[in-house]
Amino acid sequence: TPRAYLERCISTIKAREPTVQAFASMDLDAARAAADSSSQRWRDGDPLSLLDGCPVGIKDIIHTRELPTEMGSELYKDWQAPEDALGVAALRAAGALILGKTATVEFAVGRAPSTTNPWDSSRTAGGSSSGSCAAVGAGMLPLTLGTQNVGSILRPCSFCAAVGYKPSLGVLSTMGLHPLSHTMDHLGP
Repeated sequence: TPRAYLERCISTIKAREPTVQAFASMDLDAARAAADSSSQRWRDGDPLSLLDGCPVGIKDIIHTRELPTEMGSELYKDWQAPEDALGVAALRAAGALILGKTATVEFAVGRAPSTTNPWDSSRTAGGSSSGSCAAVGAGMLPLTLGTQNVGSILRPCSFCAAVGYKPSLGVLSTMGLHPLSHTMDHLGP
């Protein structure tokens, strides 16, 4: 069930997060409640999509209405976006479980978070989607959202033994992302 799978992810997070440090924030209670609703939809034969019940992490420069969007910066500590980014809203509409926000380089260009490589904690997880790629590489989550201008999804995914994808410019909406360059910003899994 989605709840059983979520609990497996949470167990892995509890075991690996102290070393990997992939998350900026989490709301396990909300994820569990959403997983229970998803489990019921699957039992009723009426899932919202194939992603219904899938635990997901969201890079901390992408707006979420229920979790703070701190952008890896003390300047935005506890800042709350008024609404979800369009990519997050689409995931929620598909029944995905927003488990938490993943660590990022400050504003996706600055100071690196304390996230470590899930295979060797003495090495970097890369950047700027560090936490997103490390969470998938560590088996904490099956899917996360990251952003890329130059190599911010592909590089950390390659460092962390995860699969990352940078779609063509404009394929996925960047509404609700902290902007860096309107001609280069990409949202990707």
